[in-house]
Amino acid sequence: MQIHINKGVFYSFKIKDRKRLESGILLVEGEDWVLISSIFSDYIVDGYMLINKKYITSIHRTEKEMFTEKVLKASEKTDIVPYIDIPHLSIDSLFKWLEDKHIVFQIDNRDENQCWIGKILDSTKKSIFLTPLTPKGEWDKSLYYAFRKANIRIISFNSDYINSLMAYNKKHVEESE
Repeated sequence: MQIHINKGVFYSFKIKDRKRLESGILLVEGEDWVLISSIFSDYIVDGYMLINKKYITSIHRTEKEMFTEKVLKASEKTDIVPYIDIPHLSIDSLFKWLEDKHIVFQIDNRDENQCWIGKILDSTKKSIFLTPLTPKGEWDKSLYYAFRKANIRIISFNSDYINSLMAYNKKHVEESE
């Protein structure tokens, strides 16, 4: 899909095989991915979302999106989004950046009711291997999940959910080890 979108503008994205639209302010459009400041619900800015461009089936910029953008600007929530330097947003550079920076992130694929959270343990040209973070905020080092890079639809990071689990992990789990 050919995408023509502008930085700093609020959009909703329809992702292949998913009912829920993903919305946010466009920060960067790369070769293979778009990076948005994720708006999870109403006017709540909640981390970052990378959307694989090959799974975007439509982009919405209706009166609803324009109104949401106006509310976010009026409440100065568009100004709190820091710049992130992710080189080129191509498949290879993105996963190398995630691995090098030890970013804990969430992967969403076809089923919008299922996600995986973790950090990259290892990677190959076509796949990543994820060390999972459990819903109880514990690293499960006894297993890993493998994902084909090209099949990943959405990557989210720096969300309240992930940050809360990481804070719990640091304070309670690591102290007890």
